[in-house]
Amino acid sequence: MSRRERLHALWAAYGLLFAAVFFLERCVCNRFPLLGAVPLIAPVLCALVGSLEGAWFGAAFGLAGGVLCALVYRPVGAAMVWAVTAVGLASGLTVNRALGRTFLGCLLCALGAVVWIEGVQAVPRLLFLHQEAAAVGRVAGAEALCSALFAPLLYPAARAIHERFGLEGDY
Repeated sequence: MSRRERLHALWAAYGLLFAAVFFLERCVCNRFPLLGAVPLIAPVLCALVGSLEGAWFGAAFGLAGGVLCALVYRPVGAAMVWAVTAVGLASGLTVNRALGRTFLGCLLCALGAVVWIEGVQAVPRLLFLHQEAAAVGRVAGAEALCSALFAPLLYPAARAIHERFGLEGDY
């Protein structure tokens, strides 16, 4: 398989995984909230992809995922595009420079992504919607915990795609 074909297969495989995760998040987890909160699984997947494939691919995948997230997550909207792009880029840079492409490194990047996304979502709630900080903190904490629980579940699928189609050395 040529490099170009591998790249197309890689994008297609991650796209299918993202579609499955997005369906799980929006159609299943919305109906059955964990700890009273709906987990945000798509940014976790973007962090895992950035961790496995590198900073630039992670940023591109985060940009594509961020556009879809911006259409769904309220009241953040367009800020989600930049936040999820930053998640993919930062995950790739962190893993390449500090943590290594290990299970623990990917999970730490996913945890950082969850905390970052919850912070991005909390700011408009506090500043523009004038919600109480304690209530926003409780919801953000519950969402972060629920979202972080999906990182170990998504890692094997993302790792399998990386091992099958990943472009080593092309960061």
